[in-house]
Amino acid sequence: MECRLDVSREGGHAVVRIQGRLGGVAVRELERVCRDASAPLVLDLTHLMNADDCGVATVRRLVVDGAQVKGVSPYLSLLLGLDGADGGTARS
Repeated sequence: MECRLDVSREGGHAVVRIQGRLGGVAVRELERVCRDASAPLVLDLTHLMNADDCGVATVRRLVVDGAQVKGVSPYLSLLLGLDGADGGTARS
């Protein structure tokens, strides 16, 4: 599976579900979707399997810019440099 992005409104937040492998064209699409969101962002990484360097950097930047994350596996937490396995902030 390449990458699938689904966006929904939940409790005043724009929830972006990222599924599959985040890289290439999907990173640009993620940036566009997040830029166009008119509500605080929540990135649901429950079904994100992997990300290339650009995908990792983009998710990190979104978190630093205030996006919340949920569904972060221990592997993705290490890959993304996040504090806590289910959310948290990006480590510098």
